[in-house]
Amino acid sequence: MKYIGNKFMEKKQTSVDVLFEILWECPRDKFEWNAVLKEVREIHKQEMKDLYLAHVTKAPRLREIFEKQFEEYYTNTFE
Repeated sequence: MKYIGNKFMEKKQTSVDVLFEILWECPRDKFEWNAVLKEVREIHKQEMKDLYLAHVTKAPRLREIFEKQFEEYYTNTFE
């Protein structure tokens, strides 16, 4: 990830916090901002997935089902 380095991820920030800090420091260029947004969307997706799967039992098959459901939900909702 070009824009999101360890300095942001070490602070345990949300994707919104990371987006704000990067855009604050980033040149005001729509191509740069779109690249940043793409990276932050991936962080947001992982945050949502972690939350969705946080209380799933450790049964591997059940976890697979929930992961598939999450991917379908995310794709249908955000992509």
